[in-house]
Amino acid sequence: MIKGKGKDHAVYKRAGEVAVGDVMLHMSATDAQHLVEAVVVATRTTVNSGLFAPLTRGGTIIVNGVAASVHR
Repeated sequence: MIKGKGKDHAVYKRAGEVAVGDVMLHMSATDAQHLVEAVVVATRTTVNSGLFAPLTRGGTIIVNGVAASVHR
């Protein structure tokens, strides 16, 4: 979930739609059980080959410390 710059509510965005200034949920550096807000300061695009579709019971996953959805 992302809070868009200047928005007061969270929305779901695809990775390519995340912009500088958006606020994401990130794993706390002091307590891995909690998520904290982090402002996006830069973005970049990478292309990898293969197919990645992890499934979890709750539909969420932590990727490089950032909370993400496993659904499109």
